[in-house]
Amino acid sequence: MKRATQQKKLIEQEIQSFSSFFNAEELYHKVAGKNSGIGIATIYRFLNELTKNGDIHSFQCDRKTLYSNSKK
Repeated sequence: MKRATQQKKLIEQEIQSFSSFFNAEELYHKVAGKNSGIGIATIYRFLNELTKNGDIHSFQCDRKTLYSNSKK
């Protein structure tokens, strides 16, 4: 079982605040504004984990990865 750290909670909250597609850099800038101790590598690892678990969806567009938290 994965630990639910304050950093992960903050990242999850910010992911839920997106109403459409977002990329890792956009998420990083939102999170870093609230907790400068979270690095971009942490964002990528967490997004990969959520994608692998099916909690969010990822799409390739113009050689960039976009994410969506939509359940549709």
